[in-house]
Amino acid sequence: MSRGRRYACVWLTRWPADRLKRQPGGPPPEPFIVAETARQTRRVRSASAGALQAGVRPGQTVALAQASVPGLTIVEVDPGAEAAALSRLAVWALRYTPLAAPDGEDGLVLDTTGADHLLGGEAALLSDLLARLRKAGLSVRGALSSSRSLSSGLARYGSGTDGPGRVVPQGGEGEAAAALPVAALGLPRDQADALARLGLGRIGALRAAPRASLALRFGPELTAALDRLHGHRPEPFEPVSVPDRIAARLVLAEPIAHSAGVEAALAKLSAELCRKLAARGQGVRVADLRCERVDGEILTLRARAAVATQDADHLCRLFRETAATIDPGFGIERLTLLAVRAGRKEARQRTTEDDTAQPLPPLVDRIAARIGPGRVYRIAPTEADLPERSCRLAGPLARPSPLVWDRGPRPTFLFVPPEPVQVLALLPDRPPRRFTWRGRQHRVARADGPECMLGEWWRTDAEAALTRDYYRVETEEGGRYWLFRARDASLGEGAAGAAEWFMHGVFA
Repeated sequence: MSRGRRYACVWLTRWPADRLKRQPGGPPPEPFIVAETARQTRRVRSASAGALQAGVRPGQTVALAQASVPGLTIVEVDPGAEAAALSRLAVWALRYTPLAAPDGEDGLVLDTTGADHLLGGEAALLSDLLARLRKAGLSVRGALSSSRSLSSGLARYGSGTDGPGRVVPQGGEGEAAAALPVAALGLPRDQADALARLGLGRIGALRAAPRASLALRFGPELTAALDRLHGHRPEPFEPVSVPDRIAARLVLAEPIAHSAGVEAALAKLSAELCRKLAARGQGVRVADLRCERVDGEILTLRARAAVATQDADHLCRLFRETAATIDPGFGIERLTLLAVRAGRKEARQRTTEDDTAQPLPPLVDRIAARIGPGRVYRIAPTEADLPERSCRLAGPLARPSPLVWDRGPRPTFLFVPPEPVQVLALLPDRPPRRFTWRGRQHRVARADGPECMLGEWWRTDAEAALTRDYYRVETEEGGRYWLFRARDASLGEGAAGAAEWFMHGVFA
C-alpha cells in the first residue's frame, strides 16, 4: 500500500453544465448542452437535466443531439473558465484537508490522511463533502481509498449515482477494483479497446493475466497503472494553495534525511514567513509545515499559537515539539511553511516590567504543542447557582469574565454527577455526624452549614422543586468535604440511586 495514505476523489458528473446553471447571470435556455471540438468533431461535453431527459448523452455528436432535440441550445466550452472554476473549488475543499487539488478536468482529489477524525471518520467526511457540493447545485459522485487512482476510478466508473460515496477499507483495494473497466486506469482509448477485444475489459481479468506478457505487448505504462490503482506506487500531486495566504518555500539542491537539516530549514522558513507577515502588520495563528519527499509523499505538521505572533524563534519551537515524528524516507527535497490562519498583530505598550516578566502566550503555546491544544484552558464563572453549572472552560488567554464568584468557599475538586453517601445526622437540618463514602466510614469533627440552593425553575419542571442543603465538613482524619442533602427526587435513580445525601466536592 501507499504508506497508509488515504485519498478521496470527487467526480463532477455534469461539471460544465452545472457550472453554467449556477452562474449569477442565469443558465442558458433549457434544454442546453456544452459542446467541445475533439479530432475535428463537435461532441457533447455535458448536458443539462432537461437535455438528458430528452435523450441527449455526453460523448455523442452535436449534430445527432440537435436532430433528436429540436430547439437545443448549444454553449461552447471555455477551458480557461473551467480550469479556474475547478481550482476555486479545490481551494474550497481545503476546509477538509490541507492537501487538495483538481483531478483532471472534472474532478477533485483530497489527501485525507489524518484529517478524517475531525468530522467523525472517513465515511462522515466523504458524506459531508458530497452533501455540500450537491447543496451547491453540482452533480457529484465520490469514493475514498488508499489509492488515488482507485478512488478516481470508483467515482467515475463505480455503481450508483447518489448517496454518501464508497469508502474502501485498508486491504480491500483488490476486491473493489476487480469490477472496474480498464478505462479506470486512464489508458488511451485505442489501448482500452484492444484490451477489451482480448477479453480483458475488467481490472480483475487484467490483473489475473501474466504481467510480463502485458508489459511486452502494451508497454510498462500498463503495469505501472495497475500498480498505482492498487496502491503499490505513490501518486504525488501538486496541492492548491489559497492565493492570499502567506507562505515561504525552500527547494533543496540535495535532499535532507535527518532532523537537524529539517530544523535548519525550518529556521530559515520561519524567518522569511515572519518577515512577510510583519510587512502586512499580521501575525500567524495556525501554520502548516509541508515536507515533500523524493518519493512523492507529502508530510504535514501543524502548529497553533494562542495569539498572532511574528516571532520566528517561537514558531520554530512550536514545530520542534513534533518535528521528531517526520519520517524523511529517502530524503526531503522541498519544504513549505504556510500561514493557514493569520491575524492582526496587536500593538502592546512596553512597561518597566517587560524586562523581567515572562510573556504568557509563548508558554501556553509550548505546553499546548506538547499535550494538545484542547487541553490548555482556564475556568470562568457563569450565571448559574448550581455548582455543576457555575463554571465553564475558556481559552487560556481569554479575557476575564465580568462575573465573579461571590457564593462562599467552593471545593477544588467537584464530582459530576454527585456521588451518593450514607449519612448519620439529626433532622431536620443538623450537619452530618458520620458518613460512609466509597466504602469507608468518616467521623465528622467540625461542620458548617446549611447553605441552601434552589433549582433553576425555568429549565425543566423537575427543577422547579429542587432544593439542596450544602454542608462543609471536616473529618477527624483532617479531610474536608462538601456534602448536600436533596429534599426532592430530582436526581433520580439513574444519577445516584435512592440515596438522600450526596458527596459533591473535596477541598484541597
